[in-house]
Amino acid sequence: MVCGLSQSVSDRGVFFYQWFVGLLGVDELVRRGWGRDLGRPERMFFSVTNVSPSILERGYGLLEKNKRPVYQSVSYYRSRGGAGLSAGVLVGLEKIFVDLDVKGVDPDRARELASKEARLLYDHLRSYGEPLLVFSGRRGYHIYLWLPEVVEDTELYKYIIRVLGITRLGLRFLDPVVLEPGRIARVPYTIHEVSGKQVTPLDSDFRPIEVSSFNLHKYLSNPMDKAVIEEAVSLREAYTRLEAARRYWMYMKLLRSPWKALRSSKLPDIVEWLLENGAEEGYRNNAAFIIATWLMNKGYSQDETLVTLLDWNNKNKPPLPQKEIENVVKSVYKHQYKPVSKKKVKQWINR
Repeated sequence: MVCGLSQSVSDRGVFFYQWFVGLLGVDELVRRGWGRDLGRPERMFFSVTNVSPSILERGYGLLEKNKRPVYQSVSYYRSRGGAGLSAGVLVGLEKIFVDLDVKGVDPDRARELASKEARLLYDHLRSYGEPLLVFSGRRGYHIYLWLPEVVEDTELYKYIIRVLGITRLGLRFLDPVVLEPGRIARVPYTIHEVSGKQVTPLDSDFRPIEVSSFNLHKYLSNPMDKAVIEEAVSLREAYTRLEAARRYWMYMKLLRSPWKALRSSKLPDIVEWLLENGAEEGYRNNAAFIIATWLMNKGYSQDETLVTLLDWNNKNKPPLPQKEIENVVKSVYKHQYKPVSKKKVKQWINR
C-alpha cells in the first residue's frame, strides 16, 4: 500500500510517488531521513516526508505547464543541513541508469538510430535482471536496472557498470558520464518540454506501457544478480592492488635514482590535460596513441597503460569501443613508439 493516496489522485500521481520512494519503501526512507534530489539544472533535496502523490502531481504539472523539464535523482540523497532548499548528498545506490542520446540529426532519425543500440543494451542487461526501457521523450532512450539491495558504498557504482560490460558494447550514443553515480533523469510519464511528447516506459517489444497498467514491483522484484555486486567489489580491490603496485615501483625507482625519478615521473601538461578531460570525436584515437606512448615512456607496463586508458575512455565524447583502445596499446608496446612531441600533440588534437 502506498502511503498518502486518495481517491482524487490520478494514476500519474500514484506513479510519481512510487518512483520517488523506490526500493527502500516509505518507512525506511523516513527512518534514514533520505529522499531524492529534484530539478534541473538547479537541484533541490526533498525528503520523503516533504512529498505525497498529490504534491508531486501538482508540482510536476506546474513545471510541465511552464515548459520546464521534470527530473529526479536516480539514487537516494540526504539533506546537507542548514536553512533553505539546496542539493542533497548522495548516500545510496538504488539502480543503474544508462542514457542513449543521439545529437546532430532530427529527432525522428535520432530515435531510429538510438533504438538499435537500446535493443542491444536491453537484451544484454536482461541476462542480469529485468531492465526498464523508457523513451526519453525526444531523441533517445533510458534504461534502468535495479540493484538487489540499496548500496551505501556509492563509489562502487562505476565498478558495477564495468562488471555489467556496458562500456564494452561499442555503443556510439552512450552518455559519456555513464560511470557517474550522482545522475538525474527525466521522470517517466512527464512531458518533454521541447517535443511535447511523453517520457514513456516501454515493454520488451518497444510498445508504450500505459501509466494505469505500469507495475514498478515487476522491476524491483527482478533486480540484477547479487553476484554482480560481489564481482564489482572484487574488481575494485584488483584496481586498488594494481595502483598500489604501480606506486610501489615508482617508489623503488625513486630510491634508486631520486633526481631522475622526480624528473621523469611527471607527464607533460598537455597529456595530463587529455587524461583529465578526455577527447572529442575525431581526436580520440590520436589522443589514445599520445597517452599510451607517454605512459610507456614513464615505465608503465602494457597492462597498466591499458587499465589507465580504459578508465580515461569513459571521459571521451563518445567513448571509443574497447577493442580500439586495446589495439592502440598493443601497437604502441609492440613497436615501442617514442612519445609524441608536445608540438605534435597540439596539432593532433587541434589545440
